[in-house]
Amino acid sequence: MNKELSIDLNELNEDINQIQKEEINPNLFINLYKNTFLSPTETLENSKFAQFIENPRLTYSLNKTSSIVTFTDNFFVSAILFTPEEDGVFELTYINLFGVKKTLKQDKKDKDGRIIFWTNDCVKQISLKFNNEKFFAKKRSNLERFQLYGLTFNDAITQLNNFYQIKEDRNQYEEIISTKKVELVNKVEEITEKLNEYQEYLETQEEHESELNTNIDELKEQKKNLQNNINQQNSEIESLGSQITAKDNQLSKLNEDFLELQKRSKYLTEGNERLEERRKELEKSVNLFPDNLEGFVARATKTKWTYGFLAFIPLLILGFIVNLSWETLKDFTAISTVDTFEKAWIILIQRLPFTLLIITLASMCLAFLYKMVRHLTEIQQQELNLSKISMLARDVSDSEHNSLEEEVIQKLRIDRKMKLIREFLNSEFNRYQTFIDKEEQIKDTKFIKINLPFKVPFTSRTNE
Repeated sequence: MNKELSIDLNELNEDINQIQKEEINPNLFINLYKNTFLSPTETLENSKFAQFIENPRLTYSLNKTSSIVTFTDNFFVSAILFTPEEDGVFELTYINLFGVKKTLKQDKKDKDGRIIFWTNDCVKQISLKFNNEKFFAKKRSNLERFQLYGLTFNDAITQLNNFYQIKEDRNQYEEIISTKKVELVNKVEEITEKLNEYQEYLETQEEHESELNTNIDELKEQKKNLQNNINQQNSEIESLGSQITAKDNQLSKLNEDFLELQKRSKYLTEGNERLEERRKELEKSVNLFPDNLEGFVARATKTKWTYGFLAFIPLLILGFIVNLSWETLKDFTAISTVDTFEKAWIILIQRLPFTLLIITLASMCLAFLYKMVRHLTEIQQQELNLSKISMLARDVSDSEHNSLEEEVIQKLRIDRKMKLIREFLNSEFNRYQTFIDKEEQIKDTKFIKINLPFKVPFTSRTNE
């Protein structure tokens, strides 16, 4: 018996849902409405504007005064367009079939240079005027090619009747489609119900069949297991005697191994105690952040000597510069042959490069000396702060956790120390960043330039 079905209900339901959701295309029927060219159109007046409307080949001069014309019949006008010579605001006023007066304004031309008014209304009378608000612009504009697009009143009524008939046909079509959809859905539901009943019947039969097969397999397996259990019990009875003998031998061997392990454990315990004492000694001498000042002083001594030696170099250079400058100043003041200010001015200019060089070297030495002294001060301050942190961490750990083991206390002490050091380094970084910002502000400070009149410091002296 073939239990499989060739009907895919999911796919069928998807198709039905798609048909139900699908809307009728609004463009199913042809749109019969088409605009026609209404010009030339007959009018009731014989004015120039009426003649211009009836004959598009003529031209008409339009100004701010409104030009009015009445048609012989009502026209359904879609668009009114003409070509003006001047730019400005064109105002169209018309009266529709119901006697309502409407006004449209347009000041932009299309790409062909035409003014277009979209009315889409039944027009009986129109008026047109031109207004140019520019001061020196022309107040008149010649119009050419006046055109109207739309339908006559009778044609519009005919089109409306056609559309009404189309609407009736469309409603009838929609009613037929809706009926077909409902019938199709009912058929699919009936098929689905029958198929579900058939599938339930098949599932029930399959369950009975699977239960019978399962029971047969279980009985065979139980029979096989019983035979295996009987054979296994017999073999276990035979092996238990040999296992008891082997366990006795293993027990005696384990006792000997246990005694040996006790001796080895005692030896290892003594070694661990010696290593623990050695670790404590090394911790006191090698720890990077000890809990006393001895470690920090020993670590920073070499750095202090280095910065001290570097600070001595600019002091030596400053001493040499002061000595040399003093000797030069004495030689300069001891000059007795300068009898005029011009000679003194010449001597001063000759010694100016040397003077500037001395000032520059002295400034560099002072700056370098300031850097070295500042670094020495910072090292000393950091030593004191880190020593305080270590002692504080040790005192807090000892006071709070004195009941714990030494290893746990050491771990807690390290954690507290690292936390305090992290906070200290963050504060040091913030302080250094503030110092850098202040130096940048000092560098960016712009001094006001003061122009002073230049005067010669020395004037000529007449020899007596």
